[in-house]
Amino acid sequence: NYGFFADQARDLLEVHNWLALGKIPLQGPLTSIGTFHLGPLYYYLIAPFVFIFQYDPIGAVYFEVFDGLLLVALGFLLFRKFVDSGTAFIFSLLITLSPLAISLSKGSWNPHPQLLVILLLVFSFMQFIKTNAVKYIFISAFLVGVGVQLHYTFLTNLFSLIILILIFKRRSVLNFKMWLLFVCGFLLPLVPFLMGQFLNGFPDINQAWLYINQLGNEKKIFVLKSALDRLSFPFAIFFPADNLFWFFRFLALPFYLFLLGNVILIAFLKTHLRLLTRIVLVLFFLSLIQTTLMWIPFYNHYSYTSATLAMILVTIYISYLYHYA
Repeated sequence: NYGFFADQARDLLEVHNWLALGKIPLQGPLTSIGTFHLGPLYYYLIAPFVFIFQYDPIGAVYFEVFDGLLLVALGFLLFRKFVDSGTAFIFSLLITLSPLAISLSKGSWNPHPQLLVILLLVFSFMQFIKTNAVKYIFISAFLVGVGVQLHYTFLTNLFSLIILILIFKRRSVLNFKMWLLFVCGFLLPLVPFLMGQFLNGFPDINQAWLYINQLGNEKKIFVLKSALDRLSFPFAIFFPADNLFWFFRFLALPFYLFLLGNVILIAFLKTHLRLLTRIVLVLFFLSLIQTTLMWIPFYNHYSYTSATLAMILVTIYISYLYHYA
């Protein structure tokens, strides 16, 4: 079985109009908050599967199946190359057993590929730190340009990437070639969307700007509970505790915070996990800060970036226990 709702019908109609009528989509789905459109990249990704299955709705679902399998396999290969085989196995096992990952493979929806994109972003930047090759900044920015078209909250990674450069590569700040590749990498996957905006008077960019200004005018109150909720929510996305016995639900928040505290300690230990831990922690906290300032609702797909990073943090913690503790 798989979910087929209005969003899935909308996506198939766009792809049908492209393949059958020659109308190339230059804008993506309409956002549920902010009333502006995303980029059309998701339509390009599912189009080959829709064509192969002759417009049967199951075609787009097979893209998600492929995307989910790629997350497991590519995740294993990346962790094995940059960390070790044990950590690779732990990450792939956690993804394979996750209720969320299983659920995502039963439908098609534009936010889903964010999980794979954020994983690629982490290791692309890690490779930049290790090699100093600016091509990896281009790849990292390119991945952000891809992710923004899957969900607008992915834009937080653009600012996070800049701060990562300032923290880990301060000597490269005046490297103008690097920044040129950064801008080009981000804009390249957005070219079809920007063409559509230019032809129609930039309606979605204007709407997005109005939405940001509206957020800035609203009065918001931050309390300890909301901060704790933001810290713990990403951990609960991949492994929700809602259906557990009440006692375990009660322990879920302290456990998430305990785990996060231990990972922070691991970031300061001289182990082979340190660099990866520091990169992921910086991305994780920057993502939470930005989504808090934007007052993003507690919906799973709005927090896939921080959830994937939380999954990596859990992987690091288990790997540390396995290798050292």
